[in-house]
Amino acid sequence: MASQHFRITQLERAIIGFLVAPAVPAGLLYFYGLAKGYGDAAVVGPFILIFVAYAATVLMGVPAYLMMKKKRIHSFAAYILFGGLVGFVFSVLLTVVDTYPGQFFAVLRNSLGASLVATLYSATAAAVFWVITVWRSPKGPAVAAHGFADEKSDWSMLQWESEGGPVLLQSRDAKPEDKRGLYETAVVMEWRFAAAGLPDEATMSCVYLFEDALEAIRNEGVAVHVHTLTGNGLREWCYYTGNYPAFETRLNEVLASLPKLPIEVSFQADPQWDYWRKARSLTS
Repeated sequence: MASQHFRITQLERAIIGFLVAPAVPAGLLYFYGLAKGYGDAAVVGPFILIFVAYAATVLMGVPAYLMMKKKRIHSFAAYILFGGLVGFVFSVLLTVVDTYPGQFFAVLRNSLGASLVATLYSATAAAVFWVITVWRSPKGPAVAAHGFADEKSDWSMLQWESEGGPVLLQSRDAKPEDKRGLYETAVVMEWRFAAAGLPDEATMSCVYLFEDALEAIRNEGVAVHVHTLTGNGLREWCYYTGNYPAFETRLNEVLASLPKLPIEVSFQADPQWDYWRKARSLTS
């Protein structure tokens, strides 16, 4: 029986990031303390900091991420900046809570060192979060200078049974709100790997190489990926582009860098995105 393959979604990456990133700086401080021979202090300090870090993540980190995602802010530098700001602001808020009226500025002057530690701690956690959540592959980040992003949290994965076995559909939930939503040419790429069923491990390894190469085209804004359909011995990718000759040129460049693959490409004018809508209706 062919095995099923799932790739982690953007939402799942974000959840993992929020769980892992706040703990990494504490772990680094713990090992640093052990190396310096701090004894129990090597455990107590990071243990306290990690609880504060998770509190700051829930109260400020999650809202900051959602705001940056909505504004399509994806750069590493921006995450470092906002992460450090979260740490600084949260440390100041803790100072306010623990300060008697009229003593705020005096306490703040004395706690600047702690605020600096909080800022560095939070910036480090933000860097780890960016690597887990935003950065996509060793070939580069998910978003190029054009600012386009294929956020998998804005996608759905659907599965149903057919006569040829299980069918999986990964589909964009809505048209992009930027200029890519105005693209009018549907491009369909098909890979027929068997008479029925899902691809095996060896085939999927080649499929992932092809998809990683396609990511460069998406990041350039030449085309937008709208669905991937797998089942009945076929894997299909649908893209929309505003300039098919440019897309074809880039696709040929991508294919030239890979082993020969059995990819068939077709295109058609589709200003209403009917092909994408038809694929989504398969489950209804």
